[in-house]
Amino acid sequence: MHTFQLLQVAVALPPLAEQRAIAHVLRTVQEWLADDGLAGSVLVVLTRGAVAATPDDDVPGLAQAPVWGLVRTSFLYTSDPFD
Repeated sequence: MHTFQLLQVAVALPPLAEQRAIAHVLRTVQEWLADDGLAGSVLVVLTRGAVAATPDDDVPGLAQAPVWGLVRTSFLYTSDPFD
């Protein structure tokens, strides 16, 4: 059974808040990965509107796109593809 840790990123971010959000998510992901006690847990990073799922989708949360990319890249580098 997995435990979940939720990290929610605001949809509308004021200027400079984007950089703080990215830094916060990066720090959280790094701490989560380094904590052996969280090995059986799942980190969930919630963004809304950060990327388009279909060609016709709007992207109202474009400021969250770097967060989405950071988490996606972290997953690619740290996950066992057969897990």
